[in-house]
Amino acid sequence: MNRALREYRIGFTGLKHGKHEFQFHLGDKFFTAFEYALIEKADISVDVTLDKQSSMMVVDTHLHGTAEVPCDRCGDPISQPVSEHHQLVVKFGEETLEENDILVLGPKEFELDLSQVFYEISSLSLPARHVHADEKDCNQQVLATLSQYAVDSNPDDAYLELKDMHVEESHGLEYFDEEE
Repeated sequence: MNRALREYRIGFTGLKHGKHEFQFHLGDKFFTAFEYALIEKADISVDVTLDKQSSMMVVDTHLHGTAEVPCDRCGDPISQPVSEHHQLVVKFGEETLEENDILVLGPKEFELDLSQVFYEISSLSLPARHVHADEKDCNQQVLATLSQYAVDSNPDDAYLELKDMHVEESHGLEYFDEEE
Protein backbone atom coordinates (compact mmCIF):
# COMPACT_ATOMS: atom_id res chain seq x y z
CA MET A 1 0.00 0.00 0.00
CA ASN A 2 1.27 3.42 -0.94
CA ARG A 3 2.06 5.49 2.16
CA ALA A 4 0.61 8.61 0.56
CA LEU A 5 -2.80 6.91 0.52
CA ARG A 6 -2.93 5.77 4.16
CA GLU A 7 -5.02 8.74 5.23
CA TYR A 8 -7.88 7.55 3.00
CA ARG A 9 -8.59 4.47 5.11
CA ILE A 10 -11.31 4.20 7.73
CA GLY A 11 -10.92 1.73 10.60
CA PHE A 12 -14.42 0.35 11.03
CA THR A 13 -13.99 -2.36 13.68
CA GLY A 14 -14.22 0.09 16.58
CA LEU A 15 -17.15 2.06 15.19
CA LYS A 16 -20.57 1.71 16.77
CA HIS A 17 -23.62 0.93 14.65
CA GLY A 18 -25.08 4.04 13.05
CA LYS A 19 -23.91 6.93 10.90
CA HIS A 20 -20.38 8.34 11.05
CA GLU A 21 -19.09 11.33 9.07
CA PHE A 22 -15.59 11.80 7.66
CA GLN A 23 -13.94 14.46 5.53
CA PHE A 24 -11.02 14.04 3.17
CA HIS A 25 -9.08 16.25 0.79
CA LEU A 26 -7.79 15.15 -2.61
CA GLY A 27 -4.88 17.27 -3.75
CA ASP A 28 -1.89 16.97 -6.06
CA LYS A 29 -0.15 14.49 -3.74
CA PHE A 30 -3.15 12.14 -3.87
CA PHE A 31 -3.25 11.93 -7.68
CA THR A 32 0.52 11.53 -8.11
CA ALA A 33 0.19 8.28 -6.11
CA PHE A 34 -1.68 6.76 -9.09
CA GLU A 35 0.55 5.79 -12.00
CA TYR A 36 -1.59 6.90 -14.96
CA ALA A 37 -3.68 9.64 -13.37
CA LEU A 38 -5.22 12.05 -15.86
CA ILE A 39 -5.66 14.68 -13.15
CA GLU A 40 -2.48 16.69 -12.64
CA LYS A 41 -3.58 19.06 -9.89
CA ALA A 42 -6.69 19.08 -7.75
CA ASP A 43 -8.52 20.71 -4.90
CA ILE A 44 -11.36 18.32 -4.15
CA SER A 45 -13.24 17.98 -0.88
CA VAL A 46 -14.78 14.62 -0.05
CA ASP A 47 -17.59 14.21 2.49
CA VAL A 48 -18.22 10.61 3.51
CA THR A 49 -21.12 9.27 5.55
CA LEU A 50 -20.59 5.69 6.67
CA ASP A 51 -23.68 3.91 7.98
CA LYS A 52 -22.47 0.85 9.89
CA GLN A 53 -24.99 -1.95 10.35
CA SER A 54 -24.60 -5.47 11.74
CA SER A 55 -24.05 -7.22 8.38
CA MET A 56 -23.00 -4.35 6.11
CA MET A 57 -21.98 -0.71 5.74
CA VAL A 58 -23.32 1.88 3.32
CA VAL A 59 -20.78 4.51 2.30
CA ASP A 60 -22.17 7.71 0.75
CA THR A 61 -19.50 9.85 -0.88
CA HIS A 62 -19.86 13.45 -2.10
CA LEU A 63 -16.97 14.97 -4.06
CA HIS A 64 -16.82 18.64 -5.00
CA GLY A 65 -14.02 20.91 -6.14
CA THR A 66 -11.79 21.40 -9.17
CA ALA A 67 -9.33 19.24 -11.07
CA GLU A 68 -6.67 20.34 -13.55
CA VAL A 69 -6.26 18.22 -16.67
CA PRO A 70 -4.50 18.82 -20.00
CA CYS A 71 -6.59 20.38 -22.78
CA ASP A 72 -7.27 17.84 -25.54
CA ARG A 73 -6.72 20.53 -28.17
CA CYS A 74 -3.53 22.31 -27.05
CA GLY A 75 -2.17 20.38 -24.04
CA ASP A 76 -2.20 23.35 -21.67
CA PRO A 77 -3.77 22.83 -18.23
CA ILE A 78 -7.50 23.42 -17.93
CA SER A 79 -9.52 23.55 -14.73
CA GLN A 80 -12.61 21.31 -14.67
CA PRO A 81 -15.30 21.27 -11.98
CA VAL A 82 -15.75 18.02 -10.06
CA SER A 83 -19.08 17.27 -8.42
CA GLU A 84 -20.26 13.72 -7.88
CA HIS A 85 -22.24 11.55 -5.49
CA HIS A 86 -21.51 7.84 -5.14
CA GLN A 87 -22.82 5.08 -2.92
CA LEU A 88 -20.82 1.97 -2.06
CA VAL A 89 -22.33 -1.01 -0.27
CA VAL A 90 -19.86 -2.97 1.87
CA LYS A 91 -20.88 -6.42 3.03
CA PHE A 92 -19.08 -8.80 5.37
CA GLY A 93 -18.35 -12.27 4.00
CA GLU A 94 -15.94 -15.18 3.84
CA GLU A 95 -13.44 -13.53 1.49
CA THR A 96 -12.62 -10.06 0.17
CA LEU A 97 -13.89 -9.33 -3.35
CA GLU A 98 -15.52 -6.56 -5.36
CA GLU A 99 -18.52 -6.70 -7.68
CA ASN A 100 -19.94 -3.54 -9.27
CA ASP A 101 -20.73 -1.17 -6.39
CA ILE A 102 -20.67 -3.91 -3.75
CA LEU A 103 -17.50 -4.66 -1.83
CA VAL A 104 -17.30 -7.80 0.27
CA LEU A 105 -14.79 -7.74 3.12
CA GLY A 106 -13.38 -10.94 4.56
CA PRO A 107 -13.17 -11.67 8.31
CA LYS A 108 -9.54 -10.47 8.58
CA GLU A 109 -10.32 -6.97 7.26
CA PHE A 110 -10.46 -4.18 9.84
CA GLU A 111 -10.32 -1.00 7.75
CA LEU A 112 -11.89 0.31 4.57
CA ASP A 113 -9.50 1.77 1.99
CA LEU A 114 -11.37 4.42 0.00
CA SER A 115 -8.44 5.75 -2.04
CA GLN A 116 -9.25 3.75 -5.19
CA VAL A 117 -12.94 4.67 -4.89
CA PHE A 118 -12.07 8.38 -4.59
CA TYR A 119 -9.69 8.15 -7.55
CA GLU A 120 -12.25 6.43 -9.79
CA ILE A 121 -15.15 8.71 -8.84
CA SER A 122 -13.14 11.90 -9.39
CA SER A 123 -11.74 10.67 -12.71
CA LEU A 124 -15.13 9.52 -13.99
CA SER A 125 -16.83 12.76 -12.97
CA LEU A 126 -14.78 14.69 -15.53
CA PRO A 127 -16.29 15.35 -18.96
CA ALA A 128 -15.18 12.97 -21.73
CA ARG A 129 -13.56 15.83 -23.67
CA HIS A 130 -11.38 18.44 -22.00
CA VAL A 131 -11.08 21.61 -24.07
CA HIS A 132 -10.98 25.30 -23.31
CA ALA A 133 -14.46 26.83 -23.66
CA ASP A 134 -13.11 29.23 -26.27
CA GLU A 135 -10.40 28.17 -28.71
CA LYS A 136 -8.82 31.61 -28.16
CA ASP A 137 -7.89 30.44 -24.63
CA CYS A 138 -5.83 27.59 -26.08
CA ASN A 139 -2.08 27.86 -26.57
CA GLN A 140 -1.98 29.58 -30.00
CA GLN A 141 1.61 28.53 -30.69
CA VAL A 142 0.66 24.85 -30.30
CA LEU A 143 -2.42 25.28 -32.51
CA ALA A 144 -0.29 26.96 -35.21
CA THR A 145 2.21 24.08 -35.12
CA LEU A 146 -0.59 21.50 -35.31
CA SER A 147 -2.16 23.24 -38.30
CA GLN A 148 1.14 22.82 -40.20
CA TYR A 149 0.76 19.05 -39.90
CA ALA A 150 -2.96 18.86 -40.62
CA VAL A 151 -3.89 15.97 -42.88
CA ASP A 152 -6.36 16.35 -45.74
CA SER A 153 -9.53 14.69 -44.56
CA ASN A 154 -10.67 13.67 -48.06
CA PRO A 155 -10.53 9.89 -48.28
CA ASP A 156 -8.52 8.21 -51.00
CA ASP A 157 -10.58 7.19 -54.05
CA ALA A 158 -9.44 3.55 -53.69
CA TYR A 159 -11.07 3.35 -50.30
CA LEU A 160 -14.28 4.87 -51.65
CA GLU A 161 -14.53 1.98 -54.12
CA LEU A 162 -14.13 -0.55 -51.30
CA LYS A 163 -16.82 1.16 -49.28
CA ASP A 164 -19.44 0.49 -51.93
CA MET A 165 -18.38 -3.11 -52.53
CA HIS A 166 -20.91 -5.69 -51.33
CA VAL A 167 -19.51 -8.91 -49.91
CA GLU A 168 -21.68 -12.00 -49.77
CA GLU A 169 -21.55 -13.93 -46.52
CA SER A 170 -20.21 -17.46 -46.71
CA HIS A 171 -22.55 -19.97 -45.12
CA GLY A 172 -21.70 -23.53 -44.20
CA LEU A 173 -17.96 -23.05 -43.82
CA GLU A 174 -16.56 -24.98 -40.89
CA TYR A 175 -13.85 -23.07 -39.06
CA PHE A 176 -13.42 -25.60 -36.28
CA ASP A 177 -13.58 -29.35 -36.43
CA GLU A 178 -16.30 -30.36 -33.98
CA GLU A 179 -14.55 -33.64 -33.16
CA GLU A 180 -11.58 -31.86 -31.56
